[in-house]
Amino acid sequence: MTTKQKAKVTVETLDIAAKGEEAAKQAGKAGGEAFAKMSESTESAFQAGSQALERNYQEAVGLAKKQVEQLLPGTVKGFDELSHYGKANLDAMLTAGTIAARAFEQIGRELVAFNQEALEANMASARALFGAKDIQEALKLQGDLARQNLDRMIDRSTKISHLSLKLAGEAAEPINKRLGETVEGFVKPAAL
Repeated sequence: MTTKQKAKVTVETLDIAAKGEEAAKQAGKAGGEAFAKMSESTESAFQAGSQALERNYQEAVGLAKKQVEQLLPGTVKGFDELSHYGKANLDAMLTAGTIAARAFEQIGRELVAFNQEALEANMASARALFGAKDIQEALKLQGDLARQNLDRMIDRSTKISHLSLKLAGEAAEPINKRLGETVEGFVKPAAL
């Protein structure tokens, strides 16, 4: 193969790589947009479910209160206190669920960004590999690519792990707070 033919093959290969890179970028962008729409839909569904749960809870408490009043007059005050604890517990769970849903969304965005960055880096590396002058340069470039991908994966995994721990703590906070309030509410009257 002549030098001119090799140059033509190299140019054609680089053109194919550039088209592949553009297609990959478009796919990454479309994936990010789809993820954002899915996140919005998930949050809307969660909110609607939370509101329905709240309404059903209020109805159930109202019906139970009527039954208690009819069966055991004079015990409604204790029932009201107990239903208050149940409602506050439900509110804490819904708050924790909302925080958790947002946390999953944030982690998902991190994963989409990681995949997009990796795709772009891999396409740039492929272009560099196609332009290698000899096998030694190609092997060096391949080694560099592997090292960069490993470093990027470790960095992003560490970031996602820290983010997951932070967000799990935030999601547990309303439940822990409510648990403390509930224990305090039951312990104080017993101490008197």
